[in-house]
Parts: sequence; C-alpha cells; structure tokens
Amino acid sequence: MTHMNSNEQRSTEEQWIESHPYMQKVAKFQRIVRGVFDGLSASPVAMPRWESYSVDYETGVPLLLSQVAGLDFTNSASDSLAAAVDRLRESPLPEQLTEHLQNLREFIFDSEDNRRQAIEWLVTGTPENFSFPDVGLLRFLGWESIARSLRPVLAEYAGRRDEDSWMRGYCPACGAQPVLSQLSGDPNARQRRLACGCCRSTWQFRRIGCPFCANENSDRLGILVVEEEPFLRLDFCRDCSGYLKTYTQSGDEEFFLSDWSTLYLDVLARQQGLQRKGVSLYEI
Repeated sequence: MTHMNSNEQRSTEEQWIESHPYMQKVAKFQRIVRGVFDGLSASPVAMPRWESYSVDYETGVPLLLSQVAGLDFTNSASDSLAAAVDRLRESPLPEQLTEHLQNLREFIFDSEDNRRQAIEWLVTGTPENFSFPDVGLLRFLGWESIARSLRPVLAEYAGRRDEDSWMRGYCPACGAQPVLSQLSGDPNARQRRLACGCCRSTWQFRRIGCPFCANENSDRLGILVVEEEPFLRLDFCRDCSGYLKTYTQSGDEEFFLSDWSTLYLDVLARQQGLQRKGVSLYEI
C-alpha cells in the first residue's frame, strides 16, 4: 500500500470534505481521535512465532486467532484503550458522545479485567454474552487501539505473506469480512485487493468473485457506479446482496481505503437493498 505523508493526507481530506460537507462531523471526530492516538506510546508487542503459525496460516486461521502463534497483544491494546479514553475526556466531543465516553470510561477503569475482556471480545467474539451499553464506541476505540498496537506486527506479516497464498474472503490478520476493495494495475489485467475495516489489513483476492458467498458467476455480480466520483463504485453480489465499496485508482489508498471517508456509499447501498457484511466501526 502506498502511504501519504501528513501534508498529502490533510490536503486530500480537506478537499474531500469541501466537496462533501455533510461529512464534516465524522471527519472532525476522526481528526480528534487520530490526534489522541498519535500522542500515545503503545507498549511494544513481541513478534509471533512465525514458524509455529505456518500450519495455521495454510489452513486459513487468521493470525490474531491462532492458538500457536504466541501473539500476545491484549495488554498493549487494553492499556492504549484506557489511555485514549482518558485523554478524550478533554476533547470537544458532541454531547451524546461525551455521555457514551463517560460510560465507557467507567467500565474500562472499573477493573483491568474489564478492558482485557473487551479487547478479547472484539477479536474473538467471545464471550457471546458480553454486555455493554455503548458497544459502538467501544468497538470504534477498541479496534483503533488494537490496530495501533499491532502496527509493526501486521507490517511484518504483510511482508511475509505470498500474495497468492491467501485467496480467502476474510482478513488474514483478524478474520473480519472486508468492507472495501481496490482495483489497480494494468487496465487489461487489474489486480484486486480487499481491505479490512477493523485492523486495516489488505490482501489480494481473485478479480471476479464474491468474498462473502464465493459466487463466481459474473452474471450474478454487479457494479453500481458513482457518477460524481468515477473512481469509486459498489461491487455487489446478487446471490447474497453483499457489497464492497471499491476504489479504482492508486495513490490515495490510506484515505480512500479508510471506511469513514466513504460512509455515504453505505447509505446508497442500503437504498439499493444491499447488505453490508463487514463490521462497521461507525455505528456509535
């Protein structure tokens, strides 16, 4: 993935918000959260046992769910979550979010076990009876904490993977279903990459096919083009009604493969009767 420097990112973001003024609130919230996390120092996470993980990898077990990889990130992510929630109290958040933040703070500062359990629940989905009144904000800040804590690990993991060895419809790192994709390369032989909305990993996938139900019948796959933004579209499946928000250019991946920048496409998808299969971190 090509990364933009901070000046390029601000420029792209500012131009985007100028042409999509209805996204100003979510953009402001993103900047606040980004600033808070940028100011934190996450505890280092030791690299997993790559050789031990190789069999799990070959059988399709995501890295974060492997029992043999020895990847221990819960403490780092839970500490990062606690620090971010504490600092966000001083930020100019909307009143409703302030109330949610206070509820979340009371929960994670009640005990270390609470915040560890929250991180584990986000990744594994267990315990299934996990109950918290403000799960939306927990999911958003929790995954930000996990992604930040695991940045060096996930970068190393991406470098180790053979691009053709994980042609699966779920994230090789955390197991989440994709929310976005990118088409790049030669117009006559374009490559397709899927993007995770949780841990932000990307991975190669076959050019034609639904990652959600494995449908490869091109007659049952469709495209909905966004006229105002010809470099964005919805790729959808008529069999399962799932869709991917797709970026068809190169150069601004860090922005256009971030879920928040194209939330309006999710609204468009719902209006067309399509179903978002991947987790949304923005149902706060």
